[in-house]
Amino acid sequence: MRVSERGAPDGGRVTMLTDITDLKIQQQALRESEARFKDLAEASSDWFWETDDQLRFNNVVGRTDADASVYLGRTRHEVAEDFGDPALWDRHLRDLEARRPFRDFIYPFGTLDGETVWLSASGKPIYDDQERFVGYRGIAASRRTSPIK
Repeated sequence: MRVSERGAPDGGRVTMLTDITDLKIQQQALRESEARFKDLAEASSDWFWETDDQLRFNNVVGRTDADASVYLGRTRHEVAEDFGDPALWDRHLRDLEARRPFRDFIYPFGTLDGETVWLSASGKPIYDDQERFVGYRGIAASRRTSPIK
């Protein structure tokens, strides 16, 4: 129960009791869901990412081959070591501009120790309550050898 009190115009006091049982149940379910996601992210070999509406990484969670700060504030295009096949990048950029989901986009990334890893990223566009595009959310996995033949 939530108890709130306030003064009445006649100088008396008004006490209001509100049953917040459903609210407490929802808050607990949210905490459990967040903990479950965090546990899965930490146990996963993949990592999870989000971008803003300018396609700049603003959240990176999980095991990456670089410090997350390497990604934050930069686009995927800016963190790629090179662009491999220009046609693949062009298609990927068109998908992003059109706000289409993408799956298994593979690109090279240079780690801080000079090693090249290959990232496979998948993502989907995210919209707010007013249906405005706010960015992408997705997963990525790294591989030490090129999956591209």
